[in-house]
Amino acid sequence: MKLELTDVAENIVKQAAFSCGPDANFNQLQEECAELIVAVSHFRRDRIGWSELVEEIADVYLMIQVINEYLKLMSLDGLVYNKVIDKAYKLRERAGLDRVQSFNRVEEESGNRGG
Repeated sequence: MKLELTDVAENIVKQAAFSCGPDANFNQLQEECAELIVAVSHFRRDRIGWSELVEEIADVYLMIQVINEYLKLMSLDGLVYNKVIDKAYKLRERAGLDRVQSFNRVEEESGNRGG
């Protein structure tokens, strides 16, 4: 599932990006990231549930979208995209997925094992 903002939400993100200014938005992003770190710690200790964790993830996601508006303006969004691709390959290696697999093949193998 790919998360895409609605047109209304996207307009709100753009307005927030340019009405609050970069300093305020970077401060807000930093605060939301800190809250997510605490939420993950609490989730791992069964102090909060999925709902609370997802709320913090959504806050960080939204602020990243706001910051992304600045990156687009400065033509840096391509650099971010390339870095994300690099990180995805590193994640694949770390997860032990050294060989190329299609999701269909993985799903088929899971289905054949009854899982």
